[in-house]
Amino acid sequence: MAPRVRFAFLIAFALAPATCLAQSDVLAGYLPVVGSLFGDFGSHFETTVQLHNPNSNGMSGRLVFHPAGQLGLDRSIPFHIPFHGTISFEDVVAAMGTSGLGTMDVLWDGKDLKPVVVATVFNEVGSDQLGNQETHGCNEDFVTFVPGGTGVQVTGVLLGPIDVERFRFNVGVRVLGPNPINLLIDVQDPQGNLVHSVTRSYSAGTFQQISVADFLDGFEIGDNFSLMMRTGGPVIVYGATVDNRTNSPSLQIMPYIQVSG
Repeated sequence: MAPRVRFAFLIAFALAPATCLAQSDVLAGYLPVVGSLFGDFGSHFETTVQLHNPNSNGMSGRLVFHPAGQLGLDRSIPFHIPFHGTISFEDVVAAMGTSGLGTMDVLWDGKDLKPVVVATVFNEVGSDQLGNQETHGCNEDFVTFVPGGTGVQVTGVLLGPIDVERFRFNVGVRVLGPNPINLLIDVQDPQGNLVHSVTRSYSAGTFQQISVADFLDGFEIGDNFSLMMRTGGPVIVYGATVDNRTNSPSLQIMPYIQVSG
């Protein structure tokens, strides 16, 4: 059994500025968060990954897992997909012989079209009367492009839970690129009033997932609050919502609503 890890505690680390790609490796995109871990209220979260090769030739590549809090201890697993074939990892982190929370790069040989990636984050509920495993889960977007860079300003929005008593809410951040970034956050109530502002600074390559209250330096959001964020660097921000009664997860990758510069 994987060691018990709390889903909502501070998880932060810095990745190496580069992903240490081999000459034949090409970055296809990112899965912002993957895990195989125990969480609050008896939950156990896993991530399933499917990879499809849309090309008429075979495809090779690898998945690289950057575990939280373990700088320099990346895990990877190679894959090969026949033409028009599909492979899967039922628990992708466990498949690498480890557990915990982290972020993942998908690399491929770059010869043809990149792989199609489908990921699902789910909680194991238990077994039904027939002994079948029951799960609650949601899809995770595969991120292939993130705006930002020199002279570029981007703005995005995350929406908090509709009921903060029923749902717990964490915010995750993965910084891409070789430079540190600042994230300017404005919190708005359901009527659009600005109720709190904070600026967070991150070093290059940082991955972090913390509760929304910690993310906002102790500020507690209410029902239907929104978080508007502005930054200049390429960064993936996501919100992880979990139902306190069923431990059903949902994941929103922050959409960028404005890009300028």
